Amino acid sequence: ESIKASQKNISQVRIDRLYPNNIKILLAGYPVIFTADIYSLENKKWWMSENGILIPYDDMTTSKEQPLKHIHIVDSTMNEDSLIDYREIISSEYTLLITKMITGFETTWPELEIEKITYRKRENEVHIWLKNRTSILVTLQDFTRKTGEVMTYKQLTLQFMNLQTFIENHKNEMYQWVYTYIDTRIPGRVFSCRERIVCERNLSFIYPNKKKKKKRD
Repeated sequence: ESIKASQKNISQVRIDRLYPNNIKILLAGYPVIFTADIYSLENKKWWMSENGILIPYDDMTTSKEQPLKHIHIVDSTMNEDSLIDYREIISSEYTLLITKMITGFETTWPELEIEKITYRKRENEVHIWLKNRTSILVTLQDFTRKTGEVMTYKQLTLQFMNLQTFIENHKNEMYQWVYTYIDTRIPGRVFSCRERIVCERNLSFIYPNKKKKKKRD
């Protein structure tokens, strides 16, 4: 239990006694589902496990045949002094929602290829960036619940259904770079923005990326 407490990417510890004087310790880790980087920490890269733990990229290899999706994490509280190796960067509940969202998107629209995924921690949002240069904004915050409570999968599904209706009604446009972003965050509504300069200005106003400077002694 002490090993699992100190390294939360470990899911199981098994100790077998080998007579007369030896023991064998087997460690099982949570599956790795993303490669990850953090906006405020340049030139660093991690693996991220299915329970939201960051594993230093050089500490392991993966035998997965298909390359993993990459998640870009925007968290203004992180700086060069932050201790984040083998620590939770996204809660396991939110990581599960993100995984289900990406799986559902790729299953429903395999032709709309995902280029990258951004998780904005302060806003608790996921932005899915498509290879056609359109971004889809999804919130993980259930505004009908108390702040900090985890959104239910049912609430996430409602956003997905609204997006599905929008895409079905704009099929031809979805396969071109017509929309700069599609916003599903408001319950029961979908907003889209076409004019690139105006849309990008909107996004930069809503999501100002300010890197947290390293403190000086």
